[in-house]
Amino acid sequence: MYLRDRLVAVGKDPARFPLALATMYLYISEDRAELRSVWDLVRSPAATSADLRDRLLIGTADECVGRLRRLEAAGISEIFVWPLRDEVAQLGLFVEEVAGRLA
Repeated sequence: MYLRDRLVAVGKDPARFPLALATMYLYISEDRAELRSVWDLVRSPAATSADLRDRLLIGTADECVGRLRRLEAAGISEIFVWPLRDEVAQLGLFVEEVAGRLA
């Protein structure tokens, strides 16, 4: 409510204000062993593996598309991704195999 109230106070339409998620780890692969090694980089004693799987873009292209669609349904209109390895290749995969399926 704070953000909505502040937007109204300065004459902005809250419905047009983008909601963004920053920063979301990214790693796309069809190789399950490779994905497990990436998950090892982000494991946390404070969160279960299931919690992390729902919150990060680490998985197959299909899994990443599904996660992004759920975020979109929740009102998120922008995300900032952070590739965990092979940054240029991962960004290319994201554009080619994930982002294009969301438009």
